[in-house]
Amino acid sequence: NMDEGPFPFWGVYLAACWKLFGKSLLVSHLAMLPFILGTFLGFYKLCKSFLNDTFTSVALVLLLLEPTVGTQSLLMSYDIALLCFFLLAVNALMRGKKILYAIALVFIGVCNVRGPVVVGSLFIIQWLFAHRQSNLKYWAWSALYYLPCVIILSAWFLFHKSETGWYLFSPLKVNTDERLVSGTMILRQLFYVICKVCDFGRIAL
Repeated sequence: NMDEGPFPFWGVYLAACWKLFGKSLLVSHLAMLPFILGTFLGFYKLCKSFLNDTFTSVALVLLLLEPTVGTQSLLMSYDIALLCFFLLAVNALMRGKKILYAIALVFIGVCNVRGPVVVGSLFIIQWLFAHRQSNLKYWAWSALYYLPCVIILSAWFLFHKSETGWYLFSPLKVNTDERLVSGTMILRQLFYVICKVCDFGRIAL
């Protein structure tokens, strides 16, 4: 019933921490620390690419006060790991560190159910970078850096299918939100997301 289909990176990571240090709330919170620190380091490097020292300091304070990041950190959410790896990938992309970029893509892909979607967004971001620099030929070749992620995810889903009989949507969860929806429901959910963004005040910094 707990199987979500995607690679169980976060569950395996927490289980390994509990096995090594004991199953406790303190160990669970400390297990978050590398990803929290990685998120702040990645955000700092990203800010340094666009802002001066004063505004970088302000940006770090805003990240500390950001309620979603704080809440997900306290909840020991795998979304913080996803954010950490995303910032690692963006910084690697901007600095031309191709191998690091490919490694970050793998960790994003296996991080959780949203990982493959984030990999797709990075593919678009990379295209925008290449288009801005009028270097689409390089972008076409750089698609090779996505291959390790694609191969690992494909192998996992094929293995998962052979063991369970399904890829992403469990037959045990027919009446839950973990299923394909109609076009009408997608529009309704999009409207809901827009309402939440407006409610949070995230229109502009």
